[in-house]
Amino acid sequence: MPGSQTTMNSNIKLYLEKENQNLTTGVEIYENLGIRHSDRYQYTLPYYDFSKNLTSLMLDNSINGSLNFYSTGTNKLSNTNNLRSTVVNDFNYSSNNFISKLGFKNNFDLYFKNLNAVGKNDSIYTSNAQIDAMSILKLDTSYPLVRSQNTIQESLTPKISFRFNPGNNMDNYSGTLRNINANNIYDINK
Repeated sequence: MPGSQTTMNSNIKLYLEKENQNLTTGVEIYENLGIRHSDRYQYTLPYYDFSKNLTSLMLDNSINGSLNFYSTGTNKLSNTNNLRSTVVNDFNYSSNNFISKLGFKNNFDLYFKNLNAVGKNDSIYTSNAQIDAMSILKLDTSYPLVRSQNTIQESLTPKISFRFNPGNNMDNYSGTLRNINANNIYDINK
């Protein structure tokens, strides 16, 4: 593996693409040469990422936006007997922009996430199946302003975003390493 003298990686990947859907799947094996023999391997057997644009299934544009489905799953075995299996399913709806009579540009997004996980000798997941459902409603509003003076045109667009998460399972992520910067501050999945 370039850049690492102690970790080796072997993998088989399969990429499939058809019109409005993509699938990536494969298996991976990591070997850390700096760890004792029985714990030096990590197996991901298998993993997958699937995405499909469901808007194209609508015969007419009756939903006035886009509807997408995403699914990812992994089955990881590490440290000899640590097993973690996860499947995450996402349905995302994004409306088309609509302009109010006062000139406000609006749109909204709905996000539904279903997390299914199970673990054995794992610090995060238990041997009992964990099933979590989460959702977020996001409403974005902006008011585009343009000022023209001679041949110069200037624009300013004030924006506001309202987000509502009706779930009551607020997990504590203070121990995780996450960086928020100007590029990801408005991301839903941060």
